[in-house]
Amino acid sequence: QSYQVHYLVQVTNRGEDPVTVPFDVDIFFDAETLPTWQNADLFVGDYQSFPVGLAPGASALLHFYWAPPPENPTRQYMAWAVVDITDSVFETGEDNNSLSYSMVLEGTGTLDGVNLVVQQFLASVKGASVGYYLEIKNNGEDDILTPFRLDIYHDVDTQPDLYEWGDQSETIQGLQAGQTITRIIEWKDGVPDGLYKSFVFVDVDNAVVETNEADNVAGPRVSQVCAACDACQEDEAINSACVCGEETVYTGFCCLGQWYAVGCPYGPDTDNPEVVEGGQQDQDGWGDGGGADAGPNGFGSSGGGCGCRTAGTSPTARGLLGPMLLLLLAGLLVRRRTHTKR
Repeated sequence: QSYQVHYLVQVTNRGEDPVTVPFDVDIFFDAETLPTWQNADLFVGDYQSFPVGLAPGASALLHFYWAPPPENPTRQYMAWAVVDITDSVFETGEDNNSLSYSMVLEGTGTLDGVNLVVQQFLASVKGASVGYYLEIKNNGEDDILTPFRLDIYHDVDTQPDLYEWGDQSETIQGLQAGQTITRIIEWKDGVPDGLYKSFVFVDVDNAVVETNEADNVAGPRVSQVCAACDACQEDEAINSACVCGEETVYTGFCCLGQWYAVGCPYGPDTDNPEVVEGGQQDQDGWGDGGGADAGPNGFGSSGGGCGCRTAGTSPTARGLLGPMLLLLLAGLLVRRRTHTKR
């Protein structure tokens, strides 16, 4: 059987000052101990960004979905929600920024037959255009001979469902067993300034009967379009939208035109800095590194496509707020899809 687990994460600013800098909320679906920014890429997870901060006393409710992979056993799973894992925000209390939830999940089906999965979904912004980078795989044991759709949703608040068509679509003619394809789809020039939450859905019309129907969706990927934004300051924490290289970003650091999550990993010659390997955000919608957001499993994706948001330097804190409070509820909704065509 295949299913999605729906996680609800509530974040509250209990301080007297607003959060005026961007921060992230991360979720890790299966970790025995609390993940940290240093080892986060070892775990399967996801994250959502708050580009505009959080007012005093305000709360935000985030929705995360996880489709356990095929052949997962029935056992206890420990999920963790972590706010501001890279210490981007100065707080009066740091002891309530994480929360765990343990639950028993049923075993999932086998890889017999065919199965489409979104392995990677990234979004990035250049000027007034948004680029989406996708990796789609058939990880089943049989070839897919039926054409299927790939739909992009530019800006929706909740995960799309079957038969909800996207803003852009492409038809894939089939996929061999074990084959992975990549696609770069552009939402072209003329995108208005603003924040956008994007999703991708593979086989939205249920044309392919799969062993796991719950892993065909990925998102949201948060992008911020700001066509007239200034260039980012070198090696300084980014607190609002700016242009790093050619891309618009709203958090992290800009290091010689490349985006890094938690600081610039310069070489030892600081008078003549040179970016060294490690910590750069993974390939984006334009295919050349850096970008606005990572996913679908922001950490722990296979094949090096982890959307890494860690670097070889310590995080640099910025901003100020009171204690952040997390509330994590999991398993309230277990979403199943049948293997029957509609």
